[in-house]
Amino acid sequence: FLSGLLALQSVLSQECTKYKVSTCRDCIESGPGCAWCQKLNFTGQGEPDSLRCDTRAELLSKGCPADDIMEPKSLAETRDSQADRQKQLSPQEVTLYLRPGQAAAFNVTFRRAKGYPIDLYYLMDLSYSMVDDLINVKKLGGDLLRALNDITESGRIGFGSFVDKTVLPFVNTHPEKLRNPCPNKEKECQPPFAFRHVLKLTDNSKQFETEVGKQLISGEPG
Repeated sequence: FLSGLLALQSVLSQECTKYKVSTCRDCIESGPGCAWCQKLNFTGQGEPDSLRCDTRAELLSKGCPADDIMEPKSLAETRDSQADRQKQLSPQEVTLYLRPGQAAAFNVTFRRAKGYPIDLYYLMDLSYSMVDDLINVKKLGGDLLRALNDITESGRIGFGSFVDKTVLPFVNTHPEKLRNPCPNKEKECQPPFAFRHVLKLTDNSKQFETEVGKQLISGEPG
């Protein structure tokens, strides 16, 4: 597919299909293969200005000097900040100058900077079908932050949870079901809720384990 697209772009760059062209702007917007001859008296008396618009090869063959041919190209200008010593993504700024139908290409590189801060916010579904996953998260809570600390010295972790919208048909709105939505009445469940922010970003693994350990599963959506 990519090779076909590039081939099509190459063909278009060698053609100039113009329609009601009377200015340089109209010509350039007609397609990537169009160029404009700005030479004075290039057209004869009574000839339309549309003759100034054609491919570069055609304009040269008709006597238009190369210096008088306007054929702007798409361009990408890239910049990097010299002050940012921990840059991971380059370039950091890109300015694009594009003409219709013509692409501009530039390279992007990524390199993880040593010690670069990483924030992980763990958002968990606490509906009843996720009961096994909650048990695992409670067991592995501290391991998540320790894994972050293996990557960076500035790792933080937070926690939030959700169930579903607390209206029909997303949950059962019967009062008894809202109080205890779990199918097993002997199991302790919390009422359904849309979203709850539990723990802000922290580097304290014990605090994360404690707060996650307090979480209770909710019921299945209605």
